[in-house]
Amino acid sequence: MNSHTPSLTELEIGLAKLERQNRRWKYLGFPFRLLGRSIFLLAKVLRKRLSAASTAAKPGAAYDTLVVRRLELRDKAGRLRGLWKATDEGSSLGFLDAAGNSRAELHVMADGPRLELRDAAGQPRAGLQVIADGPRLFLSDVAGKPCAVLAVEAEGSVLGLYDPAGKGRARLQVVAEGPVLLLSDAAGKPRAGLIVTADGPGLALNDPTGKPRAGLGAFAEGPRLELNDAVGQPRAALIVTAEGPGLGLYDATENLRAVFNITADSPGLALYDPAGTPRAALDVDASGPGLKLLDAAGKGGALLVHDAEGPSLRLADAAGKTRAGLGITADGSGLVLADAAGKNRAALGVDAEGPRLALTDAAGKVRAVFHEGAEGPRLVLADTAEKRRAVLGVTADGPRLVLADAAGKPRVGLGVMAEGPNVALLDAAGQVRAGLTEDGFSRP
Repeated sequence: MNSHTPSLTELEIGLAKLERQNRRWKYLGFPFRLLGRSIFLLAKVLRKRLSAASTAAKPGAAYDTLVVRRLELRDKAGRLRGLWKATDEGSSLGFLDAAGNSRAELHVMADGPRLELRDAAGQPRAGLQVIADGPRLFLSDVAGKPCAVLAVEAEGSVLGLYDPAGKGRARLQVVAEGPVLLLSDAAGKPRAGLIVTADGPGLALNDPTGKPRAGLGAFAEGPRLELNDAVGQPRAALIVTAEGPGLGLYDATENLRAVFNITADSPGLALYDPAGTPRAALDVDASGPGLKLLDAAGKGGALLVHDAEGPSLRLADAAGKTRAGLGITADGSGLVLADAAGKNRAALGVDAEGPRLALTDAAGKVRAVFHEGAEGPRLVLADTAEKRRAVLGVTADGPRLVLADAAGKPRVGLGVMAEGPNVALLDAAGQVRAGLTEDGFSRP
C-alpha cells in the first residue's frame, strides 16, 4: 500500500485557500469572519507543533514528514471517523461510521496482514488475511461467527462452510488427486465425501462414529457400490462391468463368501468357504440350470444339471474324475459308476424293455450284462473281445444256460423245461451233436 504523509507546505497551502474563501464570503457577517480568524490562529499553532515534532524527530531534515504513533480522522462534528495507529504488535488502520462503530480495519501484524469489514453493530462480517500457510477469506454471520472460509494452502485451495455453532459442515478442496467435497453433521463428524480422481468419481457415506458405511464409484470397468459393517469392513459390493452386473458378499474378515452375477450366457451364484475356496456354484444357461458342489480344495464334488434330455447328477473325486453319474431321460433312468481313471465300469438303467445292468473292464469292454425283458431275466457274460461266452436266462419255459466258443458260437446248452432237464452239445456250425435228458443220452 502506498501512503502519503502531508507536508507542512501542503498544510500551509490548504490554510491559505481557506483564508481566501473567507475573504470572498466576508459580507456574510462577523460570525464567519470570526470563524476564519479562529482557523488562521489554529493553523499557526499547528504549524508550530508540527515544526517542533519534525525537528525533534530528525533535526535538520526537510519539513515533509509527519511522525506520530496515532492519527485520528474526525468529521465536522468532531466525531472520530478514522484511526491510524502503531503498537508493539503492529500497525492498524480503522474507519468508523457516524455512530462510532468500527466498519473497516486493516491490520499488519507479525503473522501477516488482515482486513476486516464489520456491520453496523460492529460484528466482523468479512475478512481477508495472508498468513504463512497462504491467503484466507472469511465471511461471518450476524453474531460474528465464521460461516465461510476460503483458503489457498500448500495442498490446494479450500472452501469451508460452518454452522451457527461454529462446526465445520462442508469442505470443498482441490488437491493433487482431484477435487474433494466433505459434508459433516452437527457434531463435526464427516458423513459424506465426494472425490473425482484420475480413476473416476467416488462417493463415501459415514455413520455417526465416522466409520465408512457405503461407497459409490464410477471407474473404467464400470460403476461399483460398496456397503460396510459397523467397523468399516466391506461386506457387500455391487458392480456392473462389460460382462454384466455382479454382487459380492464378504464376511467379517473381508473374505469373499458369495457372488451373484449375470453374464451374456446366464445368471450365476457362487459360494465360498472362509478360506476363499469356491464350494458351490449355481447357474442357468441356454441348456438349463446347473448346480456344482466342490470339496475343500475346490475340486471334485457333485454336478446336478437339468437340460433338454432331463435331470442328471455327476459325482467326482478329488482329482476331478467323474466316478458316478445318475440321469433321467425320456427313454428311462440310468446310473453309471466309473473307476479312478474315469472309465465307466458299471451301468444300471431302466428303459421300456426293463432294467439293465452292464459291467465293463478297464479297457472299456462290456463283460457282463444283466437285464429283465419281456421273456424274463437274462445274464450275458463276454470275453475281452466282447464275444458272448455265456448266457443265462429264465423264460416261461424254464431256466436255460448257453455256453459259446471264442467265436461266439453256442456250443453247450443246458435247460430245465416242463418235460425235464436237458443238455445239448453243438458243433461249430451250430448243429446238435449230442443230447442228454432224463431218458438218457442221445446222438443224432
